[in-house]
Amino acid sequence: LGSAFYDAWRDFSNNEAYPKAQELRKQETEHKPAKFRVLPAESALPAEGVLDHERASWIARQARKIAIAQCPCRRRERRCDTERRTCMFFDELADYGIAHGAAEAIELDEALAILEWASRQGLVHDTENIPHPRVICNCCPDCCAFLRPVVAYGFDLPVETSRYQARLDESRCTGCGACIERCNFGALKSGDGHPLLHSDKCIGCGLCAVACPEGALGLEITREVSFSETGAQLGSF
Repeated sequence: LGSAFYDAWRDFSNNEAYPKAQELRKQETEHKPAKFRVLPAESALPAEGVLDHERASWIARQARKIAIAQCPCRRRERRCDTERRTCMFFDELADYGIAHGAAEAIELDEALAILEWASRQGLVHDTENIPHPRVICNCCPDCCAFLRPVVAYGFDLPVETSRYQARLDESRCTGCGACIERCNFGALKSGDGHPLLHSDKCIGCGLCAVACPEGALGLEITREVSFSETGAQLGSF
């Protein structure tokens, strides 16, 4: 596909699709769980209380087949030079992508390595809000259809946050600011010697914890299990 197609797709997304979706969400009288959810960086998760489908590695390990594809959002927006070979398909979606030349089969070890690399690079895992997801997106704030509307335009997050929020151990924090630089949503701001956490802006991705060289940040459960399970009752995307 030529650049003219991607230019038109980019313009439609930013000028029509994102604003229209935001307006529809404002008109909703009750919360409807989104079809996608934030999947926390696995190294940031607490030792206890984590559900299986909240672990990217568990999703990958359950799959019969895994495929990797080019990120359509980065191909459309072209606002960063982040690696594009990051969209992960599972089972029947992997079969479809491979059969149509849109994805290539990979082994579990490579899939796990890509997931770990993505977290270190500051990419947010997003996945279907169902018990056995068929896709994991590794999203950047510059291009992603889930993140760009929030970061660029201040729109509401179009996916469900995780059940977690960041927690800071001030005794271990050196005030280096790595977490502030990493957070795309303004949940961490400069404070008096250590970052200030704005929990209302935290989506529970855990990337701040991955970036912290002192291990001063981690994730803690702040929502009931039902918060995650509600979306898990949705049908196919």
